[in-house]
Amino acid sequence: MKNKTHQNDDHKKDARKNDAQEEEQSEFIIGRHPAISALKSDQEINKVFIQDGLKNELIGEIIKLAKKRSLVIQTVPKSKLERLVPRENHQGVVLAVAAYDYATIDDLFDKAAAKEEPPFFLILDNINDPHNLGSIMRTADAVGAHGLLFQSGAQWA
Repeated sequence: MKNKTHQNDDHKKDARKNDAQEEEQSEFIIGRHPAISALKSDQEINKVFIQDGLKNELIGEIIKLAKKRSLVIQTVPKSKLERLVPRENHQGVVLAVAAYDYATIDDLFDKAAAKEEPPFFLILDNINDPHNLGSIMRTADAVGAHGLLFQSGAQWA
């Protein structure tokens, strides 16, 4: 009996370790409407997390869109979502997406040159809210910016 309990404990430790690795290797899209927008786009999505017991029209649409793209859908307790995106209003939905590949400044200049346009970059500082960054990114795309420069950790990205 003791051996069986030990195996269950090891299984739980492995699951927590996998969760931690998943968190480190992913970025997240948080909330129902942002999830629907992402699922309708061609954005690469790794996994869809939906809070246990949620059922409404938007959740149904998210599940339908995720199934259409053959994505992994995982129903999880609210506590799991809160660990993935602490202090965020996730509305019971979190999408794990691949971490972004960052371009070099040379890549951005090359992008502008390929379009035969003068380089147009936005330089960001002290952006702490991911929703603000998302809005800025969409605006930059809409006005034709070739890239964003911002501090990522201790270095500029």
